Amino acid sequence: MHGAHLSTHSFRVLPVSRRPDADQATRARALRVALLVVVCVLISLADLEMTLLFTQSVGMVELNPIARLVMATDNPLAVIAFKVVTMSFGLGILYWHRRRPYAEYGAWVCFLTLFWLSARWLTFTSTVENYSPEHFEHMAAADHRFVIMTP
Repeated sequence: MHGAHLSTHSFRVLPVSRRPDADQATRARALRVALLVVVCVLISLADLEMTLLFTQSVGMVELNPIARLVMATDNPLAVIAFKVVTMSFGLGILYWHRRRPYAEYGAWVCFLTLFWLSARWLTFTSTVENYSPEHFEHMAAADHRFVIMTP
């Protein structure tokens, strides 16, 4: 640093396209990761909407034990805050490192996982109307992972 103080340096974050050290492949990767992050945010928000819709109506089995604990508070705002914080943290890390290959791998894993979750939601929503209220009462009694919240 040759006697320079940290406070004398400027820490500007340039867009990837304007960085002199960014080659074409790095810029393309950064764009792919950014797009995957945006898609993951949209799918995650749809997942949150479906979760709140079903937990506040007929109930559902929640496989995530941490989310189940949050839902046990019976507070939709706590569920929303949990989802937004965890989503922002995880996807924020991927976006911050968007120029690195591991961030792209991570973004694809997130996207594919959320895509799989969306397919599960489609299956659930297409069959839920065939179940009777007694079925959900039985599920609530038989499976400790079953969650229902008051609207």
